Amino acid sequence: MVVEHATTRKQFNTKLSEFGLIQEKIARMAMTAYAMESMAYLTAGMLDRPGPQDCSVEAAMVKVSQCLKKYR
Repeated sequence: MVVEHATTRKQFNTKLSEFGLIQEKIARMAMTAYAMESMAYLTAGMLDRPGPQDCSVEAAMVKVSQCLKKYR
């Protein structure tokens, strides 16, 4: 959605996707989404292991980090 907007919208007769800061912002968004997804999958994998699991700290870390990064 963001990449599509950046490639179709023009500012100063130049596509937004050609500006360096826009490229950096899109890269940071992709990196943050990947990190958040990885943390969630790691915690879910820990919870899926057989036997009693206490992953409350990991689950809290995922929640807090995702909330903080969402509003950046």
